Amino acid sequence: CDRAATVFALCRAPRLRRTGAITIPDLLATAYGRRAARTAAAAVYAATLPVAYLWMLAVLIEQVTGWPATGAVAVSAAFSALYVGLSGFRAVARTDILQLVLMYGGFLILLPAALAHAGGLSGLWAALPAGHRSWDGGLGWQTVLVWYLIAMQTVVEPSFYQRVFAARSPRVARAGVLVSVVLWIAFDFLSIFTGLAARVLLPDLADPMSAYPSLAALVLSPWAAALFTVGLFATVMSTLDSNLFIAATTVGHDFARNPLDPETERRRTRWGLVLSAALAASGAMLFDSVV
Repeated sequence: CDRAATVFALCRAPRLRRTGAITIPDLLATAYGRRAARTAAAAVYAATLPVAYLWMLAVLIEQVTGWPATGAVAVSAAFSALYVGLSGFRAVARTDILQLVLMYGGFLILLPAALAHAGGLSGLWAALPAGHRSWDGGLGWQTVLVWYLIAMQTVVEPSFYQRVFAARSPRVARAGVLVSVVLWIAFDFLSIFTGLAARVLLPDLADPMSAYPSLAALVLSPWAAALFTVGLFATVMSTLDSNLFIAATTVGHDFARNPLDPETERRRTRWGLVLSAALAASGAMLFDSVV
């Protein structure tokens, strides 16, 4: 994803910002007409409906509170839709700042403590199963290639386009994506090595979904573990609210047959937010796995 994002930043972001478009369907409407734009809008909506992220948030709530999954999904959907609906993209951008601090801070607390229990990086590496230490994770080069191909979806990721279109200038758009790449690399390092530590320190863990909370309970004090849990919530919600807003915008802006006045578009977007939250919640209740 980082390589694909770098290509996107250098080759696509400045050009996209100069178009003056708001969404991907806007670009296609200019080039191919409204019918193509509505088809693209349906694809964007399907891709951004945050079913998996809503389920992840519900699982976290279930683990922390003991609530049933159905109630956790409903609360997650309602809370996300509420604060996004109050201020729209401004709410998403402002909460992202707080979420970034919490998600990095949580892992910066947990990883050093986990490494101390595992004997440092060298002790962690030596204790890992052989498959975890091979270049392909024991899965074969075909699997690695498939994941590289999957990562190329970054160049058509709607949230990338949303941020680029909202940037102050083409230069800011390119710089923003490049800075994000550096931050993603850092967060990938933190989260992956924390996961490896959980594999070593909790080898008999029955539910992989509880690896991070279980590791925090093992190596951190109760207060530090609670802070890390808040960081986990922030990690999931940073993507959940962004995707939910894009889905709502798709309903309010891209599905319209003709250009709308700003007030009508805002009203349609709010209804789109309610619809998208309800559909995402319904989808989350149908599955028992984030994958």
